[in-house]
Amino acid sequence: FDWHILGAGSVGCLWAAHLAKYGKKIKACLVLRDETHKKFENVSKVKIAVNELFQKVNQNTNSWSVNVPIQSTKQTEPIQNLMITTKAYDARKALDDVFPRLQQNSNVLILCNGMGVYEEVRDELHKIDAKIFLGISTHGTYKTEGDRFSIVHAGKGFIEFGAAESIGNDISADIAKNLDLSSHLSVKYASTKNVMALLWKKLAFNASLNALTAIFKVKNGEIASSASGQRIMADICREVHEASKIVNIDLNLTEQELIEYVKCVCANVSENKSSTLQDVLNKKKTEIDYINGYISDILGKERPSCNSMIRELVHLIEEKY
Repeated sequence: FDWHILGAGSVGCLWAAHLAKYGKKIKACLVLRDETHKKFENVSKVKIAVNELFQKVNQNTNSWSVNVPIQSTKQTEPIQNLMITTKAYDARKALDDVFPRLQQNSNVLILCNGMGVYEEVRDELHKIDAKIFLGISTHGTYKTEGDRFSIVHAGKGFIEFGAAESIGNDISADIAKNLDLSSHLSVKYASTKNVMALLWKKLAFNASLNALTAIFKVKNGEIASSASGQRIMADICREVHEASKIVNIDLNLTEQELIEYVKCVCANVSENKSSTLQDVLNKKKTEIDYINGYISDILGKERPSCNSMIRELVHLIEEKY
């Protein structure tokens, strides 16, 4: 396979389905954890169903399905191009499971929520001189309740990524072009000097919205359309902007521009259920420590903040499962 997709959440399934449907030159497979793969060990493919809420035909949403090849992490086929779409807290363990399959100079694209995963896997990947790419997805996706391989594509966005570190021959643009042509997911390329700002802007969006939707158990639009919700989101954005300065990340945006950026992204995914809301509804561990928690830690324990309070509120919900 040309690409191995590690993580069968909504983003991983979206990628796998689109590459299977549209990818004429790129062959991809979905890599499942061993315990998950055991439930499908007698099949080589699974059917992924996609319901596109944004794409209506005669007032009905556009639904389609496609068969996608699957593998277990335990299989031995070498991996040259790896896309990590797991939960942030699962990324290191998932990488360890497939690490023996990675080739020298492998390309590893990390598309996890929040911040901190890169720091957790960087040293291990350096051992094989892997080229590490960091990216974001602004597509609104969530799993259909009760169906492991059925997703809702609630809002059309884009994928953007770039090399995490300067490399002699930056192949990000070529990879982005090939993935874009093969997936129809609007894949863009970012330069290495801009990639951290890109991730931080997505962090601002996730921090502003995800936890609030989980606390109040509503879709994105219900928070973004509320005057009180907008004020809280603006306060969170201001703290993200403050934290970025502490760690010397140049967002190329003022506080107000960052707030407007978050509002703009929200408008495209108003019908989406955030990943944190999905986690809470399914009584699963959230990624809050990699989102609001990441900002709170930078600001410091002595600094009262919206992000710190929101982190603890989500942990309180988790404790009640």
